Amino acid sequence: MGRRAANDLDDLLERWARWCLQGGGAGFSTSLLGLLIDNGGIVSRSSGGTGGEPMCAQSYPLEERIEYAVVALAHEDLLTADVLRLEYNAGVARVVSRRKLRGYDHRNIGQLQKAHALGVGVATYRRRLAKGRAQIEATLAL
Repeated sequence: MGRRAANDLDDLLERWARWCLQGGGAGFSTSLLGLLIDNGGIVSRSSGGTGGEPMCAQSYPLEERIEYAVVALAHEDLLTADVLRLEYNAGVARVVSRRKLRGYDHRNIGQLQKAHALGVGVATYRRRLAKGRAQIEATLAL
């Protein structure tokens, strides 16, 4: 099976990966997820602390919305979220640390090596990748 053709979702996931590399998603204190947690699931614009109308998640950058979707996915299917992170090299350090992947180097490796690092076969890795991509696509309503 060859690599699938690049599409808009790939472009968005690459943007998410670059955003993660630049420090996005590392701390949730200012992200959509952090705001949701801090405010009990309600995010509203504030004008001097008086509250306001609820703020739609659509107003957040796509990278934050993807990160939120991956974090939410991790709560129900951690392996699929980890596959997404390794495939796009987005937040890899968290996966490496949590799974204690000694000597893992994400540079210039393919799906076979990534699957091996996660302890799954390539077919399982690709199924989980497809599932994760579909979840992101559905979340972003693409």
